[in-house]
Amino acid sequence: MMEATASPTTYARRTSRTTRRVMLALVAALVLGWTGWRGYKHVMWWTPAGHEIARVVQGTVGVNETLLTPPQAYRNRRITAAEMSALLRAAQGKLADYYTGSLLRGQRQIAAMTLKPKDLHWGKTNAWMTWGRVDWVHLGELTMLPGSATATASAEVRSNMGYIDRMDYTFHLVDTSSGWRIDREESEYQPGYGP
Repeated sequence: MMEATASPTTYARRTSRTTRRVMLALVAALVLGWTGWRGYKHVMWWTPAGHEIARVVQGTVGVNETLLTPPQAYRNRRITAAEMSALLRAAQGKLADYYTGSLLRGQRQIAAMTLKPKDLHWGKTNAWMTWGRVDWVHLGELTMLPGSATATASAEVRSNMGYIDRMDYTFHLVDTSSGWRIDREESEYQPGYGP
């Protein structure tokens, strides 16, 4: 009686193990095939470090409209010195999520000049409106080395007048104690775009 009840269970275990192995082999084959098709530099975005770098890159591309433009400007509302001081403090802290070293210091100086509480433009918040807003960011190649990485990205920016510009970016990142941060960046307009 015991053998009769044990046999189907053993058979079911073997079948489920075999099924799992076949599924694992299939997934591995698909991933390896995709790696060969997409290339190593694109697959790196799918790693945990790649996800973090993608978050940093995407946040950096939109820093002008998200951190350096008061939300009141988009609603054409007046802003007070106290509100501007709070925005400046928040921007100074958030910039450290994206940058490090001399690039962070430079970005913080830009934020201090842009969000100066004493310079409220007579409350006309449209003075802070960025010249354009990011429509999309496309991640390019990611090359990783121990402790550093190089990432490329493209972005489409729509101006307030309706013009579209496309930019190419190259970021150099370092792995800090706080995570991946950009220490160098370059940008240029794609051919046929820009001034």
